This record gives sequence, structure tokens and C-alpha cells, in this order.
Amino acid sequence: MQRIRITFSRGEEIKYISHLDMMRMWERVFRRAGLPLAYTKGFNPHPRLSLAAPLPVGTLALAEMLDVYLESVLLPDQLWKDVERQLPPGAGISRVEEVEATGPSLSSMVRAAEYEVAVTTFWSRRDMEERVDRLLWTSKLMRERRVPKGASAAKGHAEEARRYNLRLLIEDVWVDRWNFERVLGMRLKASPGATGRPEDVLDELRLAPNLAEITRTRLILA
Repeated sequence: MQRIRITFSRGEEIKYISHLDMMRMWERVFRRAGLPLAYTKGFNPHPRLSLAAPLPVGTLALAEMLDVYLESVLLPDQLWKDVERQLPPGAGISRVEEVEATGPSLSSMVRAAEYEVAVTTFWSRRDMEERVDRLLWTSKLMRERRVPKGASAAKGHAEEARRYNLRLLIEDVWVDRWNFERVLGMRLKASPGATGRPEDVLDELRLAPNLAEITRTRLILA
């Protein structure tokens, strides 16, 4: 059994596909590349693939991570060439490496994510830096999030409002570029059950999330 970790980008052409469709895309790519995929056990086996963290629909990405398990050993460089030929427009590979097959799952290792967020505003750099400073000095930013309720979660029915402190999910925010482009940098927690969203940070900064272009630039692992 071999475990290969692929670092890849998601561009404009595929930024609106869902997490499930992203998994299906990679499965098709690997099949077309002729990889000796390893499968799960049970009544309905499927290829052993895992993405590091779900990427929200509409978000661009520069360095996402995917683990694929193989039944036989391949050289990472050869796998890179075979897979790259099958990628759809908007997807690109920047790294392929072999990792320990029996190590912890990729998703359990994710601790934070960094973002570049291009915003639309007429505020000066100084005004924006003051707003960012006030946000970082704050100890509580209480918000509500709608989440599936109890046993109905799997069926997508009843929801409940869950209050949380957004400030605990923000590791850092900074003004990156503020000339022709107006770009903020963010580092937000991204562990299971405690994930910061750039849209929520923009809302607290009184910036319009629907006018922003969000790019996840880096995933930080334990």
C-alpha cells in the first residue's frame, strides 16, 4: 500500500464545484491516468481518497492537499506526469510526495488556513489598518451559525442556531496590498468543528463578502 499526497490549485474554471464534485473529479482523473487505486472494504467499495479540508464553493485555492492510496508503488514524478495530463482546465499540481501510509489522516492534521482576500472599498490603508487593529484587540465577536439539528442532519431538514466566538477562530488578519488592489491577508483556524470563515471576518470589518474574491493560499498542518 502506498500513500501519495498531491498539492494542487483550483482556478476560476472549477471554483464553483462542490466538495463532493471535487472528489468525483479527482476519482475520474485518477482512473483515466490508470493509477492502481486502493479501495475501501465493504458492500460498496470506493477509491481511498481524502481532501485535507472542504473548500467553500466560489473560493479559489493555490495549495490544497489530497491523499490517494495505491495498491502498488509508483514513482511520484511519474504519477505527477500521468495525472497532470488528465486534469481539467482550472486544476494544477505543484507538488507530489509519498507519505507514511499508516500515519494520521490528512483532515485530522489541518490546524489553520491562510487566505488572500481582494475587497472592494474606498477606505484608505490607514483606515483599514485601524479597523483590523480594533478587530484583533477585541476578545469576543459573538455570532450565530445555522447547523443541522440532531438526527435530521443527514436528511438536511431541521436546523438550529449555534452561537460561537469568531475571535477564537482568528489567528491573524493584516493589510497585504493596498494600491491598485485592495487585499487583506487572514490566518484562520481550520480544525474539525472549529473553522473560521473569511466571509464572517469581512462582515465584522464592515466589508461586503459578496464583492470579495477569496483565495485560500495555504493549509497549515500539525
